[in-house]
Amino acid sequence: MSCIACWILHFSNFCSTCAFIITPIILVFHQRKHDINPVKYLLIIPGAYPWKITPNGFVYKFIYTMEAVSMTLTVFVAVGIDSLFTFYVFQIIGRFREMTYRISNINEKNDFRNAIRECVRQHEILMRCRDILEKIYGPIVLWTIIINAIHLCGQIFEFTQVL
Repeated sequence: MSCIACWILHFSNFCSTCAFIITPIILVFHQRKHDINPVKYLLIIPGAYPWKITPNGFVYKFIYTMEAVSMTLTVFVAVGIDSLFTFYVFQIIGRFREMTYRISNINEKNDFRNAIRECVRQHEILMRCRDILEKIYGPIVLWTIIINAIHLCGQIFEFTQVL
């Protein structure tokens, strides 16, 4: 079930990225089909630049291409990092379940001391793995939260300017 949810997430991210990239092109074709003049060339990410962007000029095409490439790479990296983090946590949870099973199923045949010793050793390894994950992914999670907050503020600002 988890694998299906992962593929659905990847597919929806891919579709939304393609929709963002293709929307300005579709709008240009729509304007040309209906003879709307002047044709308004939109960028993928609306923003203000300190230089003049001529419609359908070299600068417009360059910025459009750079925005498309950066958006695509950002989505691929974000999906990859999220999936890798989830995979690592899944592996750690599996190890904890294995330890739980080993401790709960100790009988006379198994050596109690060896089972406990092995579980303690494995627990120490897992705690080091946790520390490494926290060290690596802590700044990534913090950065993601900050960027999402800034992005949300920007969208709210743009929305209030439209009204």
